[in-house]
Amino acid sequence: MRYKGRDYKVSEASQGGIKILLDRQGTIRVEQTFAGVIRFKDGGIVPVVGLVLRSDEKEMVVKFTIGISFNRMMAEQARVRKKYPMFFDKE
Repeated sequence: MRYKGRDYKVSEASQGGIKILLDRQGTIRVEQTFAGVIRFKDGGIVPVVGLVLRSDEKEMVVKFTIGISFNRMMAEQARVRKKYPMFFDKE
């Protein structure tokens, strides 16, 4: 995730929003508009826009107004399932 010229790790992502890990508390305020770019492991990029719902020294939660498409989410899910099949085995 690229935001304001810095790279951040995304810990959770959905079509509706993301949770971003922070390494320090910044000047992010709740209800602040957020715009950034998500870079996926396969090289794909998706610009996103949203509203900050929660922010503390460890993480920031953003609800999208413009987010990740269904097709992009399915492609990422397929990549994760292929790379980590042991987490999806049914017993």
